[in-house]
Amino acid sequence: GAIRLTTDLYVAALSLAADDGTQMVYTDGHVLTTRSLVVNGVRLRAGVYDATGTSWVSGSGSVTVSAGGFVLVVR
Repeated sequence: GAIRLTTDLYVAALSLAADDGTQMVYTDGHVLTTRSLVVNGVRLRAGVYDATGTSWVSGSGSVTVSAGGFVLVVR
């Protein structure tokens, strides 16, 4: 599977898989942000993924996996 961004995008969860290993996110200068990302069955850690460090991101943008969040209580 492949997706091409035409704008910055937030999705709650994303799973990319292809039988032949051709999964790809074409960022085209945009940022995809998600809380959960699985690429070919591997859940990726929080961080920023771009074309320099992955084989499944193409373009000058990036994919950001955000942390699960936290709760702050102030008394």
